[in-house]
Amino acid sequence: MKIRILIVLCMFAAVVLMGVLLNREVTTRQGIDYCWRTRTIPLYLKLIDFYSRHFNYQYLAGGICARAGSAQEKVLAVLNWSHANIRHTPPGFPVVDDHVWNIIIRGYGEDDQINDVFCVLCNYAGGLRAFMAPVASAVRPDRRIILSFVRMNGQWTAVDACRGVYFVNTDGGLATLDEMKKGQWMIRNVVSVPARAVQTGDNGRFVLVKIGEETKEVAVKQGILGSNGEREILEGLVGGEEIVIPASK
Repeated sequence: MKIRILIVLCMFAAVVLMGVLLNREVTTRQGIDYCWRTRTIPLYLKLIDFYSRHFNYQYLAGGICARAGSAQEKVLAVLNWSHANIRHTPPGFPVVDDHVWNIIIRGYGEDDQINDVFCVLCNYAGGLRAFMAPVASAVRPDRRIILSFVRMNGQWTAVDACRGVYFVNTDGGLATLDEMKKGQWMIRNVVSVPARAVQTGDNGRFVLVKIGEETKEVAVKQGILGSNGEREILEGLVGGEEIVIPASK
């Protein structure tokens, strides 16, 4: 009987201690227009937020890479999604710096934030490791740009998620850093359009592009289909062109 009472008392004490610890105030930080503020929240709320972000990253990355088989396809799928869904901060909008998941919800961010979204989703995609870092611009050495570096199949490659830029080798695969140092690379830019914008004609696949008052058929080479219904365009289009989407049949 005494043992049972002791066990009950121990369990009660553990519950009380857990409640005290989980209600302990901890800090979190948020930057708005580069001015940082610190606020206090209960520990239990911080833990809930952490696991909420963790599972949301898993679910989102899994959806983005659902059709991607290889590590290279995963990288391009995440790059395509990040470039298509996270825009640069619109003029007049505040620059908000907090958790990556909030950047995804807002749908906009600065260069480093867009690359941050790309890296986090790569790390959750499985089989990839990614981080971002500032590097000196080849055009203007006094200026730094943000690049994301991804490790896949034991090799590192680099992309610019903000501009949708990646680098390919002479075989058409993602160029490794060693290949880039040797000059064996070409630059590519991710452009995506709604899947039904890509049509098939006598000479292959094409997209209708509005040029002035005219509509022109532009031959394209398509890539993977994203989970958001966007088709990656590898060749033929450049960012900013006005696409004409055919009416649904």
